Amino acid sequence: MESCVVSEPTGLKVVMAHKGNCWFRLQTKGKAAHASFPEKGINAILMMMKLLDRIKGLSFDYEPHQFLGPPTINIGTIRGGVKINVVPAFCSAEVDIRIPPSLTSENVIEKILENIEALKREDPSFKADFEPLSLNPPFEISEKEDLVQALIDASSFVLGKMPEVGGISFFTEAAIINNEAKVPCVVFGPTGEPHALNENVSVEELEKITKILALTAIKKISKRKEL
Repeated sequence: MESCVVSEPTGLKVVMAHKGNCWFRLQTKGKAAHASFPEKGINAILMMMKLLDRIKGLSFDYEPHQFLGPPTINIGTIRGGVKINVVPAFCSAEVDIRIPPSLTSENVIEKILENIEALKREDPSFKADFEPLSLNPPFEISEKEDLVQALIDASSFVLGKMPEVGGISFFTEAAIINNEAKVPCVVFGPTGEPHALNENVSVEELEKITKILALTAIKKISKRKEL
């Protein structure tokens, strides 16, 4: 059976789970007017502030995960208005929500739409749109999988000790490969700081990982021959 190791910077930790990501854009619509008489307009930025205040306070029903923390919410971008002396007629914001395996993108979207509808009921002038940008499910694999056991055994042999086993908070292609391609997958790699100004890997760790991955492949091939 095919299997895959996604080599992301895990610090030599064998990663069997990570969160999914739910990215979306929110847009509020107002009415432009001169800033000297704002009562003649509808301020889309103020509308967005109300909506984002609800978004950042969202709570979800989920089951705690042994390796992953709770869902996280990050408001990453916000844009609105055209000039300082004009009541803004539009505003947009992009939000990143990370979800553990017991949550789905559908759960998140339902919560957001509920809050948008609640604001519309409170204020008939409130107008907002929701646009999904990227919806990716969480990743999780059992420690009993042959690939996981082969990688743990190989790491123990090369490192001279049992490797750390657990999860990571960031998203990787492991979720797509495991969930959609149905290929057992694990995340494993060197120590590193992703997206840093000076990304690097030590030569010493590179040598260790090369040996570990080679030995993992040998163990997987040997296991296949036994079958």
